[in-house]
Amino acid sequence: MPARIVPPGEFVRLVIPEVLRIPVGNHLNPLNLGQKCLIDALLNLDDLS
Repeated sequence: MPARIVPPGEFVRLVIPEVLRIPVGNHLNPLNLGQKCLIDALLNLDDLS
């Protein structure tokens, strides 16, 4: 299960949608685990503080 560690050392499952819809009508599919991690980081606004 892809996950990341957040303080205080807990594992949180990655939020990975199957397909991201872009406003111009195209779709974005993550093809590997690295791309899934990047999408999770971009969509996760909780760690911006």
